[in-house]
Amino acid sequence: MIKRSNSSDYFGTLSFLLESAQFLWPVAHILINGLSNYIIDSGASLCHALFFGGLIDLIFGWAVLYVQCVPICGIFRHCPTSAPAYRFFAPLALSKVSRSINQFLIGKRCPYSTMKLEVRIIGQSVHQIGYRVFLLNAAIELGCRRFSAQNLIEDGSQLLVTRLEGDEMQTDKFKEFVQTQRPAGAEVTEISFYDYQGHVMSVEDHMHISMVEQLNKGIPALLRIDDKQGKMLEKQDGMLDKQDQMLEKQDKMLDKQDQMLAKLDEVREDVVGEIRASKEAIVSELKETRDSHAADIKDLRVDLRSYLDDKLGKIENDIVLIKAKVGLP
Repeated sequence: MIKRSNSSDYFGTLSFLLESAQFLWPVAHILINGLSNYIIDSGASLCHALFFGGLIDLIFGWAVLYVQCVPICGIFRHCPTSAPAYRFFAPLALSKVSRSINQFLIGKRCPYSTMKLEVRIIGQSVHQIGYRVFLLNAAIELGCRRFSAQNLIEDGSQLLVTRLEGDEMQTDKFKEFVQTQRPAGAEVTEISFYDYQGHVMSVEDHMHISMVEQLNKGIPALLRIDDKQGKMLEKQDGMLDKQDQMLEKQDKMLDKQDQMLAKLDEVREDVVGEIRASKEAIVSELKETRDSHAADIKDLRVDLRSYLDDKLGKIENDIVLIKAKVGLP
């Protein structure tokens, strides 16, 4: 009886502790995943992390499943177990164990070592055409976690040095991609591949460095734009000053024009007055001249008539004398 009681108390306590651990399962799962990610970021392959995480999950899941399910199956009949806890926790444990076995098998099939590759691309046009981003997109699509690319100059030619870390399948596909695919505008003369033993930065670090590099390229351009804008503003201020001066001159010219128009008005009035006075004088003179000429003409006409009458009289007398001499009646 004492042994049974001690065994029952032992398994009961263990069952109670592991039943209580179900509430800590999410925390433990987060810690395990975090540790797996740390292993990946520290340079190990994805298979390392899957194997390590799967092994931990496998041990923990089987332990919980053993204590939760065995008493229900009747092997330890004196082990107190909560039926609601079993119904809630056993499916989670079975799912966890199944996933852990799967991860464990994936880890067993994966190689434990990664490969590091260095690619050197030489040509007349491999810089400033988006070649690094082109290769980065390919590395991300292949699932590589570590990548770097750097533009250099070698013997007067443009050189692009790319380093990649991944498994054998990823590196082989990346080699094939580099040999068969190129961005628009690329002029490549030589592509060579080498094994690399140094450190390869993560894709995130390379993206951050690329962003900083692009910002560094943009800062001088912004400064040049700001300088040009300052010069343009200075020129604009000078043009505005000249425009103000021109406006002032134009105002002065308009004032002079107004003065000239006023003088012209005055001169016009004087001229009109003088013309009117001259017209009246001329008209009066013409009238006087006309009257004088009319009187002279009248006198001339009277004189001429009297003269003609005298002449005609003399002519008639001469005609009569001539007729008398001739003997005409």
